[in-house]
Amino acid sequence: MDAAFLMGLLIVFGGILALELGLSVAIVEILLGLLGANLFGMAEEQWIPLMANFGLLGIMFFAGFETDANSIRKNWKKSAVLGITSFFVPFLVFYLASFFIFNLSSSTSLVMAASFSPVSLAIIYLVLKENKMLSAPSGQLVLSAAMLVDVISMIVLSVVFEGVSFYSILVLFIVLLSLLFLPRFGRWLFSRYRGDSSEFKVKFILLTLIALLSVSEKINVHGAVLAFVAGFFFSEMIEEHDVLEEKLRAVIFGFMAPIFFFSAGLGADFSVLELKHLVFILFYAALVLSTKYFSSYFVFRRFMSRKISSFSGWLFSINVTLGIVFARVALHKGMIDVSSYSAVISVLVLTSVLASLAIRIMPHEI
Repeated sequence: MDAAFLMGLLIVFGGILALELGLSVAIVEILLGLLGANLFGMAEEQWIPLMANFGLLGIMFFAGFETDANSIRKNWKKSAVLGITSFFVPFLVFYLASFFIFNLSSSTSLVMAASFSPVSLAIIYLVLKENKMLSAPSGQLVLSAAMLVDVISMIVLSVVFEGVSFYSILVLFIVLLSLLFLPRFGRWLFSRYRGDSSEFKVKFILLTLIALLSVSEKINVHGAVLAFVAGFFFSEMIEEHDVLEEKLRAVIFGFMAPIFFFSAGLGADFSVLELKHLVFILFYAALVLSTKYFSSYFVFRRFMSRKISSFSGWLFSINVTLGIVFARVALHKGMIDVSSYSAVISVLVLTSVLASLAIRIMPHEI
């Protein structure tokens, strides 16, 4: 069977399965990628990495788009305490565990810490929406804290994996200035060419993402960081065009993002896993769930009820999106090998599934 057709078939099946099980579609797509690689012998064809990279940029663009500056500004003190604690406490624990217990190198320990510490903003947003908490003060606080964790994660991604140099800072400053004024140019362009021009608007955004991908390859700033910033700057302009947002979501989450998540599973090879990797998976699954849950629960408990704090603790234990981004970047840069990558993906999927199930069985009256 043709690999592209089989991938498309599994992705569509994954969407149905996610709805039936009540799990995140991203988690199911990763699981199906693992199934495709390890059961059907599928391998990454030449076109898959390009499509997956574009899907990654689209995901991070919408992560930036969902970052509400007003919400962060309104709750910045509480969000700062919640976001910083929820990221850096697990980061420190995971680094120390990797370095002292598993005797990994300092750089590899940083990869492990960076991969397991983020949250999945997109999933948190959807869960809050499903539980009708977005408009509630508690929901806004949870979302703004998750946004701050995302911002911290993007900074860590840039520093840990790309490094910092005067040249990269200079070029990044120029790119940020361009992104700051590009939405204004877009508004002028859209107002000049009015009418049924939603396809033209979608092309404009997609061209921006392609340009960011090209720029990121020439400087030491990962494309995910630039896409996140672009989504943040473009948020007001996109909100003014409902049709544009709908079509962008359809292109990114209906086509590009599934390829990214599927390819994340496709890159994991269970045949290379040894007993030490299984020990690693079980140890880190327990460590990630306990550390992420309790570090979030106790700090949230300062501002919220016990039920909402517990709910938020499980929410912040789901780290599959950015965790996979970090792991893939580390794999492509040669900082970890395929066996380590496979182990990291296994931990991310296992902990995210368990946290999702915990959320599902929790009382809905929170």
